[in-house]
Amino acid sequence: MTEKEEQAGMGSMENGAVKDETQIQTPEDLKRFLRGVIDKMSDDQAPPVYGAVAINHLLTRSDIYDLLDNENKELARDVWLRLRSAGFQMKNPPILFGSDSK
Repeated sequence: MTEKEEQAGMGSMENGAVKDETQIQTPEDLKRFLRGVIDKMSDDQAPPVYGAVAINHLLTRSDIYDLLDNENKELARDVWLRLRSAGFQMKNPPILFGSDSK
């Protein structure tokens, strides 16, 4: 891993935070990852496209239904709405904004 990747928080776990979406195996891992994305977007440590890439990767995972509990849906919606407010023109994904059924 390069120094730039370490500074960006990619590819490792630090203080229990999931730094890489490939490390997400449980709903708790997803929760920590989404909170990290929200924190970075809130503190202007990452551009909005960082959130867009993270959400895109998560929503295309084959196990997303197993990982998205109600709290994780709320966190993912928060990231999505931050992207919309940053000027991204996207349709709301039904998995986050539709009914709570799978």
